[in-house]
Amino acid sequence: TSELNFVDGVTSAIQTQIDAKAPIADPTFTGTATMPNAAITTVDFGDWTITEASGVLKFATGGVNKMSLDASGNLTVVGNVNTSGTIA
Repeated sequence: TSELNFVDGVTSAIQTQIDAKAPIADPTFTGTATMPNAAITTVDFGDWTITEASGVLKFATGGVNKMSLDASGNLTVVGNVNTSGTIA
C-alpha cells in the first residue's frame, strides 16, 4: 500500500517522465539552462578551479591563481598571454 501511494495522482507513464530527466553524469541541455543563485562558490574542473568572491572570478590550477575577471570585465592574468586572433 505505501509503495502504491507514491504513484497516487500520476496522470501519465512514469517511465516516460523518468526517461525525460537529465542524467546526473554528463547531462546535455538544449536552449537556455538556468541555475538558481546558489551558495556554491567554487567549481572544480580536474586540476582547475573557478572561485567566485565579491563578484570576482578567480581561475586557479594546482592551487595557484592564474587569472581573475571582475564584474567590470577587467581581466588580470599571471604569466604570458598569447593570442591567435583579434582582441577587441
